[in-house]
Amino acid sequence: MASSTATRKVGDVVGVSDPKFPGRWTVVKVNPTTYKLEQPGRRLTAHHAFVTDAPAESETVDIPEPFSPGEIVRARRSQRMGDHLYVVLQDRLDKVKVARLGGDAGRYWTVPAGVLDRVDPATVLKTS
Repeated sequence: MASSTATRKVGDVVGVSDPKFPGRWTVVKVNPTTYKLEQPGRRLTAHHAFVTDAPAESETVDIPEPFSPGEIVRARRSQRMGDHLYVVLQDRLDKVKVARLGGDAGRYWTVPAGVLDRVDPATVLKTS
């Protein structure tokens, strides 16, 4: 999709020319150089140059469920992180900040969301 030079108004449905932000967005505010955009549960500020005409409605987009801070996860396919459990600190949809469960001298990892699997806390809790 090519960038459109059309002036957008509040309420217009648009697309974004970045694959990290797929789907149809609604313009909620127009600034001199940016648009404030919104999808159900997501907000985005995009420069005018990145806003495009809306994709066809028939295009379905899978938006992964974001991780919640405090959620326990395990990294798959990652030799550098090992087979440890991690706690989610922050989810930015494309990247997630995690800290090793039990601590690691204050260090944390920033990893792609696709390499993390949720872990059921009941399997981690030790009961006697």
